[in-house]
Order: sequence, then C-alpha cells, then structure tokens
Amino acid sequence: YALSKIVNEKTARAFALRSGIDIYALRIGNVIEPHEYSLFPKWFADPGFRKRIAWSYVDARDLGQITLRA
Repeated sequence: YALSKIVNEKTARAFALRSGIDIYALRIGNVIEPHEYSLFPKWFADPGFRKRIAWSYVDARDLGQITLRA
C-alpha cells in the first residue's frame, strides 16, 4: 500500500508539473473522532488494545477542514 501511494504521488507530481494543475495527496491513516479521546488512557495503558498508532493521529474535524480546503 505504501509503495503504491509513493508511486501515485510521483505520478501526480509529474502531471502537475506538465499541466500546471495543483494536486494534493493526503495520507490519512489514523482518524480519531471526538468521542474517542476519552479512550486514550486505556490505549496507552495497553498498547495491544489499539493496533493503530496512538501517537500519530488526526482529529476527524480537522480532517474535514483539510479535505474541504484542498
């Protein structure tokens, strides 16, 4: 998956350079919704409980804003 993302980003960059069109690539991996913040202490106490990376996340509301502005 990661390799295909990199290849597609390189392809998009080449297309953007040729066409002059802005292209935005978002790598969205770990989206946290507001109700999930109360679960953070449990995730940190037992890392096996949550398989996604707890230190690298984006708030769903921020992601919505990023998507709208891109």
